[in-house]
Amino acid sequence: MHTRAQPIFEHLYLGMPWTEIDYLMALNTCLPLYEQLKEDFPEVRAVNAMYTHGLVAIISVEARTGGLGKLVAMRAITTPHGRGYCKFVIVVDHTVDPFDLPQVMWALSTKVNPLHDLVMLPRMNMVPLDPSADPPRPQLTCDHRCDDSASPRCAIRGRRPGGHALAGGGSVA
Repeated sequence: MHTRAQPIFEHLYLGMPWTEIDYLMALNTCLPLYEQLKEDFPEVRAVNAMYTHGLVAIISVEARTGGLGKLVAMRAITTPHGRGYCKFVIVVDHTVDPFDLPQVMWALSTKVNPLHDLVMLPRMNMVPLDPSADPPRPQLTCDHRCDDSASPRCAIRGRRPGGHALAGGGSVA
């Protein structure tokens, strides 16, 4: 290995997967999620959270009881990594390799009954940079009022889209 006294700056290409950053982020997204799930569920065999920086997680589980896949999926979205990143969680049987997308797609198309197996959780906390994220955003309004010294001050009141005030009043004067 050779190092330079004056190193050359190299940037990473970002864009549609697969790029350099996807390979670098793969370990940072798969391993923490795997370790956190394995603590609570020893049945977890593998976690693939490489696609789109962990927004899609594919978890392989050796299910011993019915409903274990849903429990693992719910736990995945409550881990520190999953709270903002796990947008889609796919749980597959231990016979399906989560790193082989054709196998995962075959399992989804042949073993899943959407009526019983699909769980949707609307309005979950997500990464704000995700273009499809729909977190509740406060709408700020500004009132100009004059006090005794005739200097304007601005009161910002936060309102949720339904017109409900934010917790704690949310006003700054």
